Amino acid sequence: MMLILMMACATTVDSGDDVAGDVPTWEVEVSPIVGRACVGCHHPGGVGQGDFTTFAGASAYAVAMKAATDAGRMPPAAMDATCRPYVGHERLAISDDEVAAIAAWADGGAPEGAAIAALVPPELTLAGADVEATLPIAHSVTPGDDGNEYHCQVLVNPFTETTYITGFDVIVDEASVVHHTLLAVDGGADAGAASGDADLTDGWDCRTPIAENDWNILHAWAPGMEPTAFPEGGMKVEPGDQIVLQMHYFADEAGTIDQSGYRFRTAASADPEIFMAPLGPTGFRVADGEVEAVQEDYVNDYGVDITVHGVFPHMHLYGVGYQSAVVDGGTETCLARDDDWDFGHQMTYLYEEPAIWGQGATLTTSCTYDNTSGDTLTYGEGTNQEMCFFLFYYST
Repeated sequence: MMLILMMACATTVDSGDDVAGDVPTWEVEVSPIVGRACVGCHHPGGVGQGDFTTFAGASAYAVAMKAATDAGRMPPAAMDATCRPYVGHERLAISDDEVAAIAAWADGGAPEGAAIAALVPPELTLAGADVEATLPIAHSVTPGDDGNEYHCQVLVNPFTETTYITGFDVIVDEASVVHHTLLAVDGGADAGAASGDADLTDGWDCRTPIAENDWNILHAWAPGMEPTAFPEGGMKVEPGDQIVLQMHYFADEAGTIDQSGYRFRTAASADPEIFMAPLGPTGFRVADGEVEAVQEDYVNDYGVDITVHGVFPHMHLYGVGYQSAVVDGGTETCLARDDDWDFGHQMTYLYEEPAIWGQGATLTTSCTYDNTSGDTLTYGEGTNQEMCFFLFYYST
């Protein structure tokens, strides 16, 4: 989660002791909202501006808080939890009544009420992380003419026995140039062979192919994402596996040195064994001036019952919304929906209760774009192109 609350909007107000009693106070109405939905980012060392853990810190931003919540900029756009509740959804949305309470508090002088203890930010790092692996060789980013670079390296496999990864947390070294990461196991133990690079020891350019056909995807990350921690189950990795980290960089110039990586939470066993698979249309085009252009994909009966544990939806800068569902006859089970896509706040959503994609049912996906770029958008991995992928965590 992130917010740049403009300093120009910040205002210092007094405690409001003389304000009429019907004005919301920090003590009673406002601090519970801020504690749930704001302090995860807005605390000392957090990614958001200001310290909202105390009345003094939060009240200095009362006017800015009102403006951001009124405009719907805060909390950042996230998947609609009424589609399917997911872990942590309470922190990623506030109600209309809560928006009104913040506005009334700011308009009323931001009164404190009785003094209360400082709020405690939620833990947004991966609890129990016990293994770390970064790019073995720091990489000097060298973007192409379009600003994009895809660089892959085989990580040093830290596992000496069969291990299940039960949680992922990305170590982003140079956030200004990292567009996304993709972590995979190469099933053929020949990662990079298709690149044509004779020396793979320092990595290789993996724009073509971006993902090799025998890669089993473990995790994907994009800006704004929090750690992924499975409530149950894990993804199996063997000691001899090649673990590949793909870095997609987007930069104006060459020379930034990056050595990103991963933290893992691991277990010796896990049930169920979880896999990841992408679904979405490819090869599409969105003409200039097309508004509400929709691209769709679907998969019919998979042949076995699939348990869907969560999803990472992914589009680029011209996406405005997405939707996915399991359709079985006249019954539709929502898997993902967001009508207010924000490229800067992408998440892996793990469901509170897994969904079932049963035999005979169809899994559908769709993305909507608003293209006023002046150019035809084409499908592609580049930040200046577009995608519509749903990466599902599932088990059988």
